[in-house]
Amino acid sequence: MQCYSRRQIVKHMGLAAGCLLLSPLSGCSTNDRPIDSADNTASDKEQFDWLEATGTYTPSDAFKQKGLWFTFGNDYADGRESVAKDTSITAIFEFYGDGTVTCWNVYDETGSSVIRFRDLEGLSDKEVLSMAKEHWPISQDEFESKKQNVIDELSSSYEDLKAEAADNPDLNVENAYFSRFFEDLKSMSLPKEPEGKSYSLEVQTDDTGNNTEYEKVCLPTCGYPGVLSLSGGGAAAWGRKELWYSLLRADDDTKYESISNSYLSCYVNREVNLIESDTSDDVYSSTYQGFGGIVTRTGGSASFVLDEPTSDEVEAD
Repeated sequence: MQCYSRRQIVKHMGLAAGCLLLSPLSGCSTNDRPIDSADNTASDKEQFDWLEATGTYTPSDAFKQKGLWFTFGNDYADGRESVAKDTSITAIFEFYGDGTVTCWNVYDETGSSVIRFRDLEGLSDKEVLSMAKEHWPISQDEFESKKQNVIDELSSSYEDLKAEAADNPDLNVENAYFSRFFEDLKSMSLPKEPEGKSYSLEVQTDDTGNNTEYEKVCLPTCGYPGVLSLSGGGAAAWGRKELWYSLLRADDDTKYESISNSYLSCYVNREVNLIESDTSDDVYSSTYQGFGGIVTRTGGSASFVLDEPTSDEVEAD
């Protein structure tokens, strides 16, 4: 399974709308489920009271509890950054307690966060979700405008490719997948809000194979499809040509579907590395604990450790 960090997503796409990338969600199940985040009615499971939690929790235990988690910083396990009142939140994850999660990205196109931990003070989970929904950085009008720009530029580059094919019989520009991609692109739509989808946990073992060296969670995030990055010059122009040559090499429906998902899907797996921690950070009257770059509000008495490679809840190498 392949996942991507937030930094890789932003770098690759030049956008920070969340799941803008380009790889089908291979390996991680992405079963759709109806949600109603603002009313917390997505799951019949009761909200977990982290404020009263006193035990030790692994990621597989913690994420099975219904509640909100927050990512911040660079999401990496090379040292835990502290949560402070002015620390920027990059995304809010709503875990439903049934193996699914919804990601609410709260940063804009430039990668700048619009919510800080200070903004959560005094808010209930329901109120936090309402705020996240207000800041979800995807505009339907902008999406349609970007889509039309890409259609126009892909059409132009396709005409260039046909001219090139006149001198190169190996370029089969009448490939049926070309027209199929255009049709799929034209019918591509953007969810009005992200859907709940499955997440997965992966464990990398040490040299003995018996101990966890590090663990990561792959979280499905939603945003602009990768094809929308193919408008403009420079790298975008190269990307359009790469797309056409990928379609030229597609000789069956399976390969086409892989390409189509890579460019037209609104979902991508975001990788967050996890670290053990029994420390806590206070922001006003709230306390935050968790696994490094992803935390939840607690009463300050819980501890967080990584899963063992023998756990049935994780994929181990």
